Parts: sequence; structure tokens; C-alpha cells
Amino acid sequence: MIRTIRVRIGLAVFAVTVALLIAQGSWMLSRFERAGRDEVDAFLTAELSEMALLEGTPQLEALIRAETARRHRTDEMFFEIREPSGALILASENLPEAGLGPFRGEGPSPVFWEEPDPRSDEGHRHIRVADAVAEGRRFRVAQSLLGQQKGYWEFREDLLVALAIVASVAGAMAWLVATRALSPVGRMIDRARDLEHEPRGLLPRTGKGDELDRLADVLNRLLTGLREQVERTRRLSADASHALRTPLTSVRGNLELLATERPDSEPVQEALAQVHRLDRMVSGLLALERLAEHGFAGEPAPVDLGAVVDEIAGDFRGVALERGIELHASADDVVVLGHEGRLREAIANLVTNALRHTGSGGTVRIEAARDGGRARVSVHDDGPGFDPADAERLFERFYSIGASGTGTGLGLAITRATARAHGGDAFATSDAAGSTFTIELPLSGPPGQPDRVGPMLTSRCAP
Repeated sequence: MIRTIRVRIGLAVFAVTVALLIAQGSWMLSRFERAGRDEVDAFLTAELSEMALLEGTPQLEALIRAETARRHRTDEMFFEIREPSGALILASENLPEAGLGPFRGEGPSPVFWEEPDPRSDEGHRHIRVADAVAEGRRFRVAQSLLGQQKGYWEFREDLLVALAIVASVAGAMAWLVATRALSPVGRMIDRARDLEHEPRGLLPRTGKGDELDRLADVLNRLLTGLREQVERTRRLSADASHALRTPLTSVRGNLELLATERPDSEPVQEALAQVHRLDRMVSGLLALERLAEHGFAGEPAPVDLGAVVDEIAGDFRGVALERGIELHASADDVVVLGHEGRLREAIANLVTNALRHTGSGGTVRIEAARDGGRARVSVHDDGPGFDPADAERLFERFYSIGASGTGTGLGLAITRATARAHGGDAFATSDAAGSTFTIELPLSGPPGQPDRVGPMLTSRCAP
């Protein structure tokens, strides 16, 4: 996004600069061309006046010879004097036989126009012609515009080069200024990413009292308010969970006593099952609150995820067989630093979720493997899958899609909280082949070897 804004600002300044320079260049070129034409017209007018004054004297022919002799192709001169009937009186040696075309002047004031140079084969060169009538004679003088045309094109090329340089410099300077101005936004974005997994902290300010500082203040107030609201919700959830433990224990004890007396009573058995589910739910909520507030107690130790996966597969193989589901496990030698009991619970939650959503005749696969500098445990099932848009919501508390109603709705939330508490993450993907739930953790060396802990990976889909 930042790069997009920088590029937009740079391109906008570049485009505006180009437009202004084109407008100014067009004005300068028109002024340059007009000034050149005015200069030629003034010169041709002076030549017509001198021809009129010298008409009938030997000096006129000498003037014409001198002017045509000293001129080059770029400013070549043409002279012509005719009677009113059109009969030629005097002309320069370089004048074509057809002359310079019909006369346009009707009086002593010269008339000016342009036409192709009679010596130009392609007609791309032009001459400027001045025509006037004096003493009953028609006087005409013309000058080649090739020199002016060359000057015009050279001037235009210089303007184009200057336009490209100035516009590029202006665009680059705008990009640099935008980069410098938006660098605090980049720091705010980086800090906001860090705050996603930190319980405290605020967005940085520039300290200049500018718009970015005001934005940071507003966002910090919003962030503080959201944290306070989350804390209130957490406290309410924790307090409610603690408060429910005692009455739940009492209700469960009474139901267990009643179930002993009436073992064939379905309502009693159903009520007892629901109380057990509610007790697990309360325990899950308390576990989530402890994770969010305090993390894990004790120092982390090397945990062989391959061995944990094999043990969990053995624990669930009977349940899978009872439901007609094939359960396969494959595990590499993968070691992480963590708390074995919590990681075992997190993986077991994924297997429980997969078995719950896989029908008879289906397959569940558990894999533990290395993925670069990460340890990955994935549980794949060939069940109906889920909408990829719901992938993140699956890890929310009490969110469920097509579940049978026997779970607590907290297993996946606990799994993600456990993974993040270990510096990793949990995520889910789904396609036509089923669903895959994955835990990724920083990879550690074998026991006794130096630890190799990678950066946290927050959103990576399993293959």
C-alpha cells in the first residue's frame, strides 16, 4: 500500500510536470517561430524598399548578384521584378523559369506568404515570399526558411530533453519526499503487526504534531478502548467460569448418584452427559484465559513431535475403528521446545475434530514433518470440508460448522492459543479432497543440541 501511494504521488507529479512543461514548451516554440517569421518579414521588407529605390540603376543588379552569391542553402535569396503584364524585367540567377508563382501584392505594402522551396525535390523545405507594387512595377523577394526550420527543430529537441529531465527529477523528488513522509506510516504498520500478538503497547508517534501524530493518537485511543473491552470480557468469562465450577460439581455429583440409582433412565444419562460437556467447556474457557493472561508455567523442554503423534494415533485408533474410519500416522524426527502436555492436547484436539467430521469409510491422516525451519503437524480428513472464507472463524470460540453438537466449541481455539504461546500458529485449509488443520512451530534441534528457533509464521497454508 505504501509503495502504491509513493508511486501514485510520483506519477502524479511527473504527469503534472509534463503537462506544464508541454504547455510552456508549446508557447515557447510558437513565440520562437513567430519571432523568426517577424525577423524574416522585416528583412524582406527592407530588401523590397531597397529594390524599389535602386530600380532602374546598375546598383540594383549588383545588389541582387551580391545577395544571391553570399547566401548559402539555409538562407538562400530569390529576387524578381516584372512588368504589370508579367513580363520579366530582372531576376536572380537562381530563380526557376516559372518564377515564384502568381503575384499577390496590390500596393506598396508587402504581402507575405510561404510556399515550397523551388529547389526542394520533396517539398519539405519552405521559403518566405514578400510581394509589393511600386512605380508600376511588381517587386518580389524570397528567402529560404531552411535555417530557421533547423533552428526550430533543434530548439524543440532541446525542450524535449529538458522536459524529460525536469519531469523525471520532479517525479523522483516527489517519490523521495513521499517515501520520507510515509516512513512513519511504515513504522506504524510494523508496530501494529507486533501488537497483534502483544497484550500491551501503542503505535509510535513522529513527535511533530502533524497529521500522522493525530492519526496515531486516535488509533491508540481506539486500541486502548478495545483492550479495555476485551479485558472486561475476559474477566467476565473467567469469573463466570470460576463461579460455575462449584454448582457444576454439585449438579454432576447429584446426577452421578441418581444415575447409579436409575441406570436405565435416558433423561438422567443425557443430563449427565450435558453436564460433563458443560464442565469441559468451563475448563476450556479457564484454560484459554490462563493462556492469554499467563502463558505456560515452567520452562519449555525439547519435545519430540514425532513420538507425540505416534502416541496420539495409538490413543485414537480404537475410536476410529469403532466409527469405521481409517487412521494413518507418519512422523519424522521433529523436535521443538515447548510443553509436551499442552502440545499433546492441541494435536489431540485436531484429531478429535477430524474424526467428528469424517463419516464411516473415510480416512484421517496425521503427519509430523519438517518444513524448512519450521515443525509442522497436520491432520487431514476427507470429510465434506468447509468454505475457505470460514477458515479463520473456525478458530474462534464456540464457532462450529456442521458439528454434531458433542464438542465444546473450544478445541480449535485452544489449539491456536497453544501454538501461538509456543511462537507458532495454527491454520486450516479446505478443498475438494477434504480439510487440513495444521500447527506450525519453531523448529528446535535434538536434545543436547543448540536450539534453532525460527521467526513466528502467522498465515501459511499447508500444501
